[in-house]
Amino acid sequence: MANTPTIFAGIDLGSNSFRLLIAATDQGRITPVYKGLDIVRLGQRLTKTGSLETAAMVRAFKVLTTYRELLSKHIPQGVRACGTAALRQADNRDFFLKQASAILGTEVQVINGDEEAILALCGALNQLPDLADSPILLVDTGCGSTELIYKNDRNLVHSIASLPLGAINLTETFLKNSLPLPAEIAAMETHIISLLAPWLNKLDLANRLPLIIATGGTATALATLASNLSSYNAALIQGYDLTISDLKNTMSMLQNLDPAARNKLPGLDCGRGEIILGGAAILHTILKLCKAKSLTVSDAGLLEGILLSAAQASQGGIP
Repeated sequence: MANTPTIFAGIDLGSNSFRLLIAATDQGRITPVYKGLDIVRLGQRLTKTGSLETAAMVRAFKVLTTYRELLSKHIPQGVRACGTAALRQADNRDFFLKQASAILGTEVQVINGDEEAILALCGALNQLPDLADSPILLVDTGCGSTELIYKNDRNLVHSIASLPLGAINLTETFLKNSLPLPAEIAAMETHIISLLAPWLNKLDLANRLPLIIATGGTATALATLASNLSSYNAALIQGYDLTISDLKNTMSMLQNLDPAARNKLPGLDCGRGEIILGGAAILHTILKLCKAKSLTVSDAGLLEGILLSAAQASQGGIP
C-alpha cells in the first residue's frame, strides 16, 4: 500500500527576505503546496548599528502574520522556522525571536553557519539527485553571510565555512555610490578574497576541482539575467550552468546602472538590484580562486533543507 504524502512547512527568516514552503513529502520527494518570498530587509543597517531596526521588525512581523494564516489553512504536520545571519548577529534578537515565535505559533530557531550550510546542501541535492555522488563545493550566498560546504564523492563532508560576506553588508560597507566607483569595486573584491582564499586554499582543489553549486537569491537572479529570461522561472533556472564569462559580463552591465534601473531587470524586481553586485562579486571571486569555468545554479537550497529537516524530525529520520 502506497504511503500517503504528509504536509510539512519550512520557513527561512533571512537577512533580506523571508520565505515559506509548504509541501507534501513522500520518501524524500517534495511536492510544493505553497511557496512564497517576501522582502523584509531584516538585516538593513545591521552592520552599522548592531541591532535590528524597528521598521525592519515591523515588516517582519507583518509577513509572519500572513505566514501564520497560511499555516492555519494548510495544517502541516510539522513546521520548522530558522533564522540565519541577521539573527545570529543582532544584539536585540531575543526580543525579535520572542515576538516572531508567538506570531507563528512555533519556535523560531537561530541556526549556526555549519547547520545552514548542511541544510542548503541537502535541499539542493534533493532537487539535483543525479549530482549527489559527485565531489561538490556548495556556495550559499546570502545577504548577511556566505556558507560554503565541500563534500567528496563518498558523501563525506570535508569542510564547512560560514563567512561574514553578504550582499547587504558588502553593499553597505563598500558601495557608497549609486554607480559604484572602480575603487569601491576593487576594495570590495580585495576584502572578499581576504576571507575566501584562506579557506579555499586549505581544500587544495587544484587537482580535484569539484562541481560548484550555487544556491540563494543572488545566484538565481544572476542566472535569470544571463539566460535572458523575461521573468524568473525556477524550473528553467534549476541546474543552469552559469559561466565565469556570464558573471563578468553581467557584473559589468550592472555596474553601469543605478539601483533603480537594476530593480527593473528580470529577477531583480523585488529590490535585489540594490544589493546584487555584492553577491555577484562573491560568486565571481570563488570561480576565479578555484580556477573554475562555471557553476551550477540551484533554485532549491536552504528552504527545502529546512522543510526536509522538519519532516525528518517528525517521521523518525525518514522524510
